[in-house]
Amino acid sequence: MKTVTSLLVVATLLAMVAIYYQGQAADASRLAEQAKADRESAENITSNVITSIDLFNDIARSTQNAKQQNATTSEKVRVVYKTVLAKSACNDDVIDRNITDGLFNRANQIRSIASGAYSGQPDR
Repeated sequence: MKTVTSLLVVATLLAMVAIYYQGQAADASRLAEQAKADRESAENITSNVITSIDLFNDIARSTQNAKQQNATTSEKVRVVYKTVLAKSACNDDVIDRNITDGLFNRANQIRSIASGAYSGQPDR
């Protein structure tokens, strides 16, 4: 009887140890799954950030190229106008100061709008 009781106590202790370690294994498994889900979420966020940065860089590069192209085109047009006006008979005429000031102001408004600065004034 004493042997049976000892065996029963040993079996109970072994069962308790097995249950304890089974719970530990289940907890470790849950933690591993959570860590895997967290890692995948972080990878997705990082991927989205990299995609956003690439998109921003593409837009900035495109905008810079467009500004450069506009500046080049404007300079070419300016040279053509300057050449044509230099040969024109109206070159000897005096132009009113208010007209030239108005043209310079309008040119500055167009430049500020083209560079992204909004003056709050409607285009005329």
